Amino acid sequence: MSRLHGLKPVFDIPLHVPIQTVVVTPGNTHILAPLRDGRLAVIAVQLPSGGNKKHSVLNV
Repeated sequence: MSRLHGLKPVFDIPLHVPIQTVVVTPGNTHILAPLRDGRLAVIAVQLPSGGNKKHSVLNV
């Protein structure tokens, strides 16, 4: 998935549970990864004016 979207790892998050599936939102701005324990990992891709991709992860 990361190679398809040109993403590079910023940091690793040990989830300790399997990811059920991966969903890319319209506009390719976020990647949603539902976890088996009911949590949702949200990976945001922000495109600043310079065109470089920045990544941030919100694990809820």
